[in-house]
Amino acid sequence: MFTDGSLGVVFGAYDFAVYRLDRDGKLVWRTPTNGTVYGPPSIDADGSVLVGSFDGNLYKLDGATGGTAWRSALGSHGDSGWATAAGSELVYGLSNEGGVCTPW
Repeated sequence: MFTDGSLGVVFGAYDFAVYRLDRDGKLVWRTPTNGTVYGPPSIDADGSVLVGSFDGNLYKLDGATGGTAWRSALGSHGDSGWATAAGSELVYGLSNEGGVCTPW
């Protein structure tokens, strides 16, 4: 459930953006990043969205508006699943690769 109390789906795309659709498939918001969003976004207990981008940042987005609460440089791509611990300020990520990707 999102901060506005509604349901829906959030996903990233190769067009450098994160999208939220409502339960009927209508666009609620689109938030641009500066890189492909390949890894899965996570919905935090407070309804915010955690998502990494190939721009090397982890984003925390407001689930209701898509506004960027903060972004943090990872030093690598954000191709990861993300989680937070209840009552903690820590964010956990697990990537299938380590280190910086080599340019192709």
